[in-house]
Amino acid sequence: MNSINMYDYVAYFPTSLDESVRIEHCKKDKRKFYLTRKHNGVVGFCHHCGGSGFLSEQSALPLDGEVFVKPKRKGEWKPEQYQEFHAVPFQKLSKEIRVWWFEAGLNVSEYNNLGARTNNSYSVSLPLRRAPGALTGMATRNFKQGYPKWMLSGSKIVCPFTQSENPAGLLVITEDYLSSLRCSRHCYALPLMGTNMSTDNYRHILEWYDVPRETSRVVVWLDNDSPSVIQQAKDIQKRLANTMKCGIILLTREAKHYRNDRDLVDVLKL
Repeated sequence: MNSINMYDYVAYFPTSLDESVRIEHCKKDKRKFYLTRKHNGVVGFCHHCGGSGFLSEQSALPLDGEVFVKPKRKGEWKPEQYQEFHAVPFQKLSKEIRVWWFEAGLNVSEYNNLGARTNNSYSVSLPLRRAPGALTGMATRNFKQGYPKWMLSGSKIVCPFTQSENPAGLLVITEDYLSSLRCSRHCYALPLMGTNMSTDNYRHILEWYDVPRETSRVVVWLDNDSPSVIQQAKDIQKRLANTMKCGIILLTREAKHYRNDRDLVDVLKL
């Protein structure tokens, strides 16, 4: 069995006890490497090559709900760090980043309105907001070989948001930010930035549901690319259904992969 250097993956470490995340390890585009937070540290196991690793709690990041891009860095992440990055016009981004954005069905206006930034030619950082206007973290998508695909800084908790001036009374819970951004054209959306629903996520969902509106319902739509993720989606739906009207979408096609918005609206039953 191969031994995996866990220090290479600290930026991906889950922050909640028993939370797991899936990332790439030995094969591109195959998220078979699972990182799981335990009481004494973080355990890693790759279901593709069989490699494993462990980093003790003394070396791993603390259970404080924050994930840092640089594991050796200490202190709380501050919004000023995001402002140090550059606001680059969309047309000046690398071709790879622009293609990635368009393949998610997103447009240039959404890039500009989001306020994405970068500090190099091979990555783009998306702002994460716990409340409207309150920047509390950022998610960086890397396109350079040898770098983690996604890196999180600060808090990954995002509040429900929408781009629509007259959104439907629907909240879609997704696994990633781009799928949420697509859904937010028509309704409200909330990206978990993973497959686990934290206490903060649940509180935001409940607060959204409690706001008086003509109709309110919630739908869980994760990537559904493995049996474990499908089970996780079912567990989240079951928990939410105890206190609100909540459905689930188990299609293997993600929201961001729908090229036609009309098809996406049909899936969401709007």
